[in-house]
Amino acid sequence: MLNLTNKDSKNFNTKVAILDTGINNERINNEFVTKKYDAINRRNQITTNSNHATQIASIITYGKHKEKLIGISKTVSIYDVKVLDDELGGETDSIVNGINWSIKNDVDIINMSFGFQRYNKELHDVIKKAKKQGIILVGAAGNNMDDYSDYPARFNEVYSITAIDKNNEPFIYAPTKKVDFKAPGVEVYTLDSKDEFTTVNGTSFAAAYFTSYLTTKLDSKNNLSHVLKKYPIN
Repeated sequence: MLNLTNKDSKNFNTKVAILDTGINNERINNEFVTKKYDAINRRNQITTNSNHATQIASIITYGKHKEKLIGISKTVSIYDVKVLDDELGGETDSIVNGINWSIKNDVDIINMSFGFQRYNKELHDVIKKAKKQGIILVGAAGNNMDDYSDYPARFNEVYSITAIDKNNEPFIYAPTKKVDFKAPGVEVYTLDSKDEFTTVNGTSFAAAYFTSYLTTKLDSKNNLSHVLKKYPIN
């Protein structure tokens, strides 16, 4: 069950930390990004050639390409946190650093569209710390055909999001255990660094849709309730 606390339900610009490769889109940076932090190099400037974080941000924020609406949230404030390199690789230390930075900046949601299979206590501890501060944590379930979701989505403190297609069928590479919600993640629309239209697959993008849904619930502006359904756990 999704519970929103008093802190979470007030009407304000929702502060979302996107822990990823770093956003590389001038429009999104100018219109939505409040702060940037490179948690790998520990500096307030990000350099990236990857589209991954940009595609995630295009779902969470507002954007469109010709007649196609990509994201709908015009009131979100993005905290762009680089924890992954351009090949989507990352170290636990950088992720922990990025979460701690997000906590210090009092964000409301942390979106983590990445994952790995090995448990790490230091990461779990900082996840617990963020949860205790009232931050909502969202993670991608994974695309590796494993039974269980990847970490950090596998942690109980994190909402684990799997992907479905337009017919409500599950993404064939997604896990089936420790999954909390499902959202669109097969042939979904995103925007790249040049604001060009792209189609992508994966639980990374389902997690972004869930985060986008949360921003509409917290801001009480729009309604994406038709997008999300509770994932049946047997």
